[in-house]
Amino acid sequence: MLISLATVLAVLVTPALPQISQTFDLLPSENQWTMTTYLFGFSFGPLIYGPLGNRFGRKKSILFGLIISIIGSALAFLSGSFWVLCLGRFIQALGAAVGLKITFTMVGDLHSGQSATKVLSLLLLGLAIAPSIGIAIGGFITVAFGWKGCFAFLILYSLLMFFLCLTLPETAKHLDPKALQIGRIAEGYLSQFKNPLITLHGLLMGLSITILYVFSTEAPFVAIELMGLTPESYGLFSLLLPFGMCLGLLAGNQLAHKIRPRLAMLLGILLSIIGIIAMFVSIKMETDSGWSLFLPQALILAGMYTLWLFASTEGLSQASDKSNASAVMQFINLGTATLGTFLVGVFAPKTLFTIPVVFALVLLLLLAVWACLGKHKTV
Repeated sequence: MLISLATVLAVLVTPALPQISQTFDLLPSENQWTMTTYLFGFSFGPLIYGPLGNRFGRKKSILFGLIISIIGSALAFLSGSFWVLCLGRFIQALGAAVGLKITFTMVGDLHSGQSATKVLSLLLLGLAIAPSIGIAIGGFITVAFGWKGCFAFLILYSLLMFFLCLTLPETAKHLDPKALQIGRIAEGYLSQFKNPLITLHGLLMGLSITILYVFSTEAPFVAIELMGLTPESYGLFSLLLPFGMCLGLLAGNQLAHKIRPRLAMLLGILLSIIGIIAMFVSIKMETDSGWSLFLPQALILAGMYTLWLFASTEGLSQASDKSNASAVMQFINLGTATLGTFLVGVFAPKTLFTIPVVFALVLLLLLAVWACLGKHKTV
C-alpha cells in the first residue's frame, strides 16, 4: 500500500478530470495541469526524503510525508479555484512521494542484486494493482459525489496509511546527524548525478513511467469525450491494466536469476512495441470501444514494468549511499514523467491516435538510452 500511495493519489481523480475541466471552464491546454502540478511535487519529493531518511530514519520520514499529503488533499478538497486545486495537488504529491522513495530505500537497506529484484517485483504488484482499483473507485465516486468526493476519499485513505505505518520497523542501519547540512546534501546528490549508471537507469525508469502518466492524463478525454464511455465504464476498463502490470512484474521475478538485467530491459521494450502496434491497429478497426484502448495498454505496461523493475534495482545496486541514490533516481524518474506529461498536454492534439504516436516516440528514446547504457560497465 505504501509503495503505491503516490500513484493511487495521482490517478484516482482521473475519471473526474473532464468534470473538473467543466467546473472551472478550462481551456484544452489547461486540462493537464491537475496532473502536471501533482507530478512536479512527486518529482521533487524524493530529494527531500533522501536527507531526512538518513538523518531521522525511514519510519519518521514516512509519517512526516503522510502528514504533508493529508494537508494537500484537504486543500484540494476545500479549493474554490482551479489554481488552489493545483497547489493542493502539488502539496499532496510532495508528501505522498515518501511512499515510493522510502520503500525503495528500505529494500536497498535489506537486499541487493538479484535478491532486491525478486523482493521489489513482489512489492510492485501493489503498485500495479492498487492504482487501477483506485481509478475504478474514482469513477464511481465521481458519479455519486462529484470530483470533490475523490479528494475526500483520499484524505481518509492517507489517514488510514498514517496509522498503518505506525507499525513499520526502522531499517536504517545508522543515522547521520550531519545529513541535513547543505554542503553534505549537495555533495551527496552531486556524486549521484555524476554517476552515469545512476542517471541512465533513472532515465530508463522515467521514460517507462511516462507511458503510465501520459495514458492516465490523456485517456480520460479520449475514452469519455471521443469514445463516449461513462466515468464508471472508464473506471471498470482500467481494471484491465493491472493484468499487464502484474504480468511484467512476475516475468521479471522469474527472469531475475536467468538472464542479464540489460537483456531483460530490452525484452520489456520489445514487448511494449508489440503493444503499441496492437493499439494502432485496434483503434483503426474499432474506434468506439474501450477494449481497443485498454487491452493494448495492458500489454504495453507489461513490457514497461519489466523494464522499470530491472532498471530500478540494477541502478540502485551501483551505489553505496542507497538513500541519496534512490532519491536521485526517483527525481530523474518522475521529472522525466512530469516533463513528458506536460509536453503532451500542451502540444499534442486530443485525437484517438495521440496516445499510440506519443508512445512510439517514447519507445524510440528508450532504445537510445538503453544503447547508451551498454557503454558503461556495471559493478
